[in-house]
Parts: sequence; structure tokens; C-alpha cells
Amino acid sequence: MPVYRYKVRDSSGNLLEGQAESFSAEALASQFQASHSMPISITEVKQSKRGGFSQLLTFRRRQKVKLDDLILFCRQMHTLNSSGVPLVRAIRGLVETSRNQTLGEALGRVVDDLESGMELSGAFSRHTDVFPPLLCRMVQVGEVTGKLDEVFMQLSVYFEREKETINRVKSALRYPSFVLTAIVGAVLFISLFVIPAFEKFFRGRRRPAFANADYHGTVAVHEALLVSAHCAVFSGCFSSAAGLENGTGALPVGPL
Repeated sequence: MPVYRYKVRDSSGNLLEGQAESFSAEALASQFQASHSMPISITEVKQSKRGGFSQLLTFRRRQKVKLDDLILFCRQMHTLNSSGVPLVRAIRGLVETSRNQTLGEALGRVVDDLESGMELSGAFSRHTDVFPPLLCRMVQVGEVTGKLDEVFMQLSVYFEREKETINRVKSALRYPSFVLTAIVGAVLFISLFVIPAFEKFFRGRRRPAFANADYHGTVAVHEALLVSAHCAVFSGCFSSAAGLENGTGALPVGPL
């Protein structure tokens, strides 16, 4: 977030100077005017450029907007719109109270776009990394129909169902993942420890003539049986894990 150096006069006429963080100079001036102060000058403080490694660390620290953040945002927008709060004021209030820094920065730029005359759906569509395309299209429908509060409520319900579906899928895959890990560990243990031990035990021992003749064919048959057994175990594990949810083998997704 950029830093600005400001000079303002308060309601008593006193000159105040300092620095403050804001999404834009216009937003900072609006804050001063709301507190009955007269801005004289607001200039951005040029920050020193950091190296590529520092920029990479900053990029990695950037918070990702999760479904929980979108659910909370949609419910708050529904409540504020139902209460008759002006759109710009409502979003500006959400910027100050947002728990997610990435979402707060995006909402701050949305406020700037709204104050410049852009529609809400158009302002959202400029931040596709934060607001999904479905949200932008639904907001556009709400602007046309005049039912923006109902649209935000429907969006919150949709995101809650999507989150529930993701949690069910993760829960259904947890058991097969555990079984698959155990099988891989067992196969590695047998290949690295058990088979070499038997090889050392039988090395140097004399085999019958018929055993020497059919040795290669027997090894091929054993390898084929081993691969078939592994495939059967894998398919059985995934089928049983999918059937744990409802006893039918089908994964319940729920209505969307």
C-alpha cells in the first residue's frame, strides 16, 4: 500500500503534517474531509526499489482470497445493501474491516473505480484473481434487475455449498490416500529388504534340472501375478473408500 505525505488544516485552523497509508490520494483526501479537515497537499512518498529476491518473497507472502473470505464478503454486502447503505460507503467500510489484505486492496481499487463512474460489475471484473467470473456476472444481473442484495445472498449460499463439496471430496480421498501410501511403503520394504534377503539365502544353492529349465518362465508368471494383485488391491481400495460415504459407492456431492 502506498504511503503519502500530507499537509492539512483541522477545523480549528491548525496546520498538521504527517504520513499515512492509503490506496490513493483521493481516498486519503476523502478521509480528511470526512473528519472536517482541509487537505492542502498530498504527495506520494517514493519507496526504494527492492531486489528481485525481496520482491519474490513479497509475492509469496501475498494472501490468497479463500472461499471463507468470499462468503463473509457476500453476506456483509447483502446486509449493507438491505439496510440501504450507499454502495461506495459500504465497500469503503469493508476495506477498513477486511481480514484479508488482498481482498482489502482489491476493494480499495473498486471504490476508486466506482467514484470515477464505473459500474460495480465492471470494477469487480478488473480483479479476476480476487472475484470469480460468476460473481461478476451475477452482480451485473443484480444491477440490471435492481436486486443486488438478493444476488449477494445467493452468491453466499453458492460459495458455502462449493466449500462443503470440496470438504466432502477431501474427506472421501483421505482414506484411499492413506491406503495407497501404506501399499507403496510395503512394496518398497519388500523390494529393498525382503527380496535381497531371500536372494542371499538362495545364492550358491543348487537347483534341480527342471527348476533351471522353467526358471525364466516361472519368474515371468510371478511378475504378472504380482502386477495383477496390485491392480486388484488399488481398485478395491478406491471402490471401498468411495462407498464409505453412503454405502453405494457413489460420492455424494449435494445440490449445486
